[in-house]
Amino acid sequence: MVGVVLAGALAGATVPRAVALRDRLAVEQAAAQLVESVRRARHAAFLAHAAAALRITPDTIALDLVEGPDTTAAWRDPGPVAAGVRLAASGTIVFTPNGLGLGPSNRRYDLSRGTVRRTLVVSRLGRVGVERQPRRARPSARTRRPPAP
Repeated sequence: MVGVVLAGALAGATVPRAVALRDRLAVEQAAAQLVESVRRARHAAFLAHAAAALRITPDTIALDLVEGPDTTAAWRDPGPVAAGVRLAASGTIVFTPNGLGLGPSNRRYDLSRGTVRRTLVVSRLGRVGVERQPRRARPSARTRRPPAP
């Protein structure tokens, strides 16, 4: 009976951490995939001397090269939803042949799974920043206030 109680306590302590770790890894992988996709798209625009349209949706990340009236599909990858990650914003980023982006100056993509959230901000220059949700600060012994008298 003691063994069953100990096994239950151990499982109760480790399962939530394992789920949180799985969620964090899935979101980090999806964020890395989006960062790499933006870099690949910008690089493809340079190499092809053509506009590159990177389309990011929850289920697909695709790159099309636009040369005049012709559009050629360069590559297509599964989107974040394939890993169970929710993408709150979607849209298309167009890079000119010199690597500058067209459209809004900054485009935000919000990724989440469980309690883990990441926001990617893509600038017009092709830079990608990853904003992590702030960790909750745990009060230490030094920062705890003494009880009121």
